[in-house]
Amino acid sequence: MYFRSLQVFRGLAAVAVVLFHVNCYLESLYKAPDTVFRVFTVHFGLGAWFFFSLSGFLMAYMIDTSRDQFLRRRLIRVYPTFWLAVGMTLLAKVALFGGVTSRRLFHASSLLPVGGRAAYPLSVEWTLIYEVFFYFVCAAFALGALHRLFPAFLACWGAAIAVANIRYGHPNVILPTAGQIPFSLFNLLFIMGGLGYYAFKRLDSTARVRRLLLGVAGAGLVINYCRGASEIVGYSGLGLSFTAAILWGALGDRRDRPAPAGTFLETLGDASYGLYLVHVPIVTIFFVLATQKTGLAYPTAAGVIATILALVGGWWFGKVDVSLQKHLKRRLVRPRAAAAGETPTPHVRLWRRPVAAQTPAEPLAN
Repeated sequence: MYFRSLQVFRGLAAVAVVLFHVNCYLESLYKAPDTVFRVFTVHFGLGAWFFFSLSGFLMAYMIDTSRDQFLRRRLIRVYPTFWLAVGMTLLAKVALFGGVTSRRLFHASSLLPVGGRAAYPLSVEWTLIYEVFFYFVCAAFALGALHRLFPAFLACWGAAIAVANIRYGHPNVILPTAGQIPFSLFNLLFIMGGLGYYAFKRLDSTARVRRLLLGVAGAGLVINYCRGASEIVGYSGLGLSFTAAILWGALGDRRDRPAPAGTFLETLGDASYGLYLVHVPIVTIFFVLATQKTGLAYPTAAGVIATILALVGGWWFGKVDVSLQKHLKRRLVRPRAAAAGETPTPHVRLWRRPVAAQTPAEPLAN
């Protein structure tokens, strides 16, 4: 099945994060908090958190339908493009500024939970740390018949996180250590997205159900807004809202059975991982050059230029990512063995397959 709506959600969420970061760096680097970009508040930054719920949904889908070589495919999806983005960023900073902060670069490039002991060159790695951790958790349930236990495990894990945070005040940090990450509240977003997939299998794709899901999404936002000082209530509200939106789109796709059409928004979804990886280096490098070397005095204009550069550069790097993934999967991923009576199909990207041979869309890795 092809999830066109989720492709569009991926692209829109990535653009929201770009706009949020342009506003952030206008304030911190340009010292200009009152530009038109101030409307892109922290709520736009929640686009990065939306990817957690989306990833939970898609990982549950893959474990249920195409778990062959799960971990290998996930690591190939994340690391090569990430390392390429890191290398390009470091080379650009050395060429333009003569040096770069590379404290514990190996730790940063591993995407392992080492806390704040490393300097992260792309400034968005924290989401990938949680993403990779979730992949390793999921990989255990891609073995044998364990996939049947995955929904029960997600429910128990979510309950354990709730107990740890309510009873023991477990810290929830952006850059967790190995001891902190299993009980981080960010995992609730993955968990709720994953459980959403099992709801997706049982819900009808009717207009009435989809309207109800829109109401649930709104209720989740209200819960988050009224959370007060309770972080767990806030994360639960966001997870509920994100998951309901994902279900709304996925049920519509199941009803309509869309074929990959290559529209702008679908292509933006394909490019979203590359865009997410490189947009902060592009924006920050431009702002530093604009303030230190050209004396550009109009911060709003600088923000517009930075946004265009980030989107164009991210679009190009997203195309590189698509080509790189196609090459690596052809080289490193064994074609899935056909079941009895099944016609084998080549292991290529979803949007290049005939409709009858489709497999799950590749999730975004952040």
